Amino acid sequence: MNLIKGEADLIPEINGQQLKMTLRIETVDDVIQNQTEWDLKEVDSIRKLEDALARKIEERLSATLEVVQKELKVDVSQAKR
Repeated sequence: MNLIKGEADLIPEINGQQLKMTLRIETVDDVIQNQTEWDLKEVDSIRKLEDALARKIEERLSATLEVVQKELKVDVSQAKR
């Protein structure tokens, strides 16, 4: 996969004394080489690819949250999908 374009929106929500931040991410990607048996003309295959890409993005975000918490000593709770 090759990222062509990406956008992210931070949506803040205040509930009493708690601040909740929702991150909405949208990407446009290009398949460079398909080394799977998935037929990318099929909707089910595209959904599988989108799910795999979403997991990769979540892994990167989790790693980023860890860096923020440890290096910057900022209390950031792990978000749920």
